[in-house]
Amino acid sequence: MNTNFKEKSIIHRFVATGLKTCFYYYFFLLVPTLRVGMCYHAGRGNKNLKKICVHLCNLWIISFLFLMSGGVYGEEKDKNDSLLKGREIFHERCAACHGIDGNPILPEAPSFAKGERLDKTDKELLESIRHGKGDIMVPWEGVISDKEIKDVLEYSKVIVGDKVFNDKCIICHKKIPNMPAGIPEDKSLKGSSSTIRICKHCDIESTMTREEQIEVIRFIRRLKK
Repeated sequence: MNTNFKEKSIIHRFVATGLKTCFYYYFFLLVPTLRVGMCYHAGRGNKNLKKICVHLCNLWIISFLFLMSGGVYGEEKDKNDSLLKGREIFHERCAACHGIDGNPILPEAPSFAKGERLDKTDKELLESIRHGKGDIMVPWEGVISDKEIKDVLEYSKVIVGDKVFNDKCIICHKKIPNMPAGIPEDKSLKGSSSTIRICKHCDIESTMTREEQIEVIRFIRRLKK
């Protein structure tokens, strides 16, 4: 996740948010308010009609504010706070050595982008994080909580899928999408020779390697747990 990627993501989100705001403003606030205004003007002599128009206008404004503040059309609430907390800690504490996208900056550090050391058991990996690795890695026990250590480990396992999602998918999917039916389970993905159809709206798969497809599937499934 390099600087150019971050800038692209910010631009994409800014444009998408701007367009969404314009859409909501036009359809949920401006048009109904104008219509109510016309109705109010037409019913000047009718007190009951005036009251109805005022209540309708208030209702439309409240509905608009609700939608913009994260209601039905708001951004999806994070369903996996632990994983996202793990990403936050990884970026703050680990990226200086391991790289923000898993490609290490420190030569001795394993490459999580290539899955190095992630084939070890959780017990071994947690011990490495807690107690360090000699002069190569500092111990994190007592610096961050045990839960945070586990969150970081869980994020490290899907760091590649996170990058692929942000590089390839986030421009269309602000929310984490549901996986289409028929995709094999994670353990069977590598051995499957069938075409993996990740997105039903476009052929984004054609821009991904097989490994990237598998990793983004694992990332999405982990967030949807």
